Amino acid sequence: MDIPVDNKRVRTLFAGQGIAEFLTSKMNDYAEDLARWNPGGLLATSPDKVAAELLKRHGVMGLRIHEPDGTPDSVDRTVNLGREYSFHDVRRSVKVYRLAVPFTGDAGLFSIRPTTYTLNPPAGHVDSSGRRLTVEFVNPAGEAPDPEKIGKSFAEVLRSVNWHLDQHRDAVEGHNTRIADLGPIQQRIAAIKAERDILSKIPLPKVSGSEG
Repeated sequence: MDIPVDNKRVRTLFAGQGIAEFLTSKMNDYAEDLARWNPGGLLATSPDKVAAELLKRHGVMGLRIHEPDGTPDSVDRTVNLGREYSFHDVRRSVKVYRLAVPFTGDAGLFSIRPTTYTLNPPAGHVDSSGRRLTVEFVNPAGEAPDPEKIGKSFAEVLRSVNWHLDQHRDAVEGHNTRIADLGPIQQRIAAIKAERDILSKIPLPKVSGSEG
């Protein structure tokens, strides 16, 4: 299994903009896309196909993490133990245990807060191209590694990740349902037809030729 190299440290997840802001931005892009759609192309395409294309462009693929498909690995990392041990910097090598789990869906959701405020978000390294989320356990300096403790730590982090993703789910599903709705597309088509009907009924002025 590909696990990121040691210099790719984990970062706090679910710490960016809120889900409501994120989906509002996506809906605004959808509305602008539909409004600017070529009228002739819109009339020549079935609403179902237009909806499918808009969903592809502006829908959000729900994010899910899956069971690990390999064993953890470990690396040595130098950390500063800080004032807990001394008034001066104390650098010491610790063992870091890492577990990578595959995921499917929009990797961008790892940075989206499910609510305005999210307490104690988990941390991990997101590899968008490799579709892997890596979580870590830093073994305390001077302590012998405890496999049971390490495994429980991994499980707790992944439970927290799943909790955050669960909070996204209803909002994402509702967003996709609105994107796939044929109503706005049919309204846009009706408006185009009505405008073309008006244009077709405008009488054209007759311009008399100049007498020489």
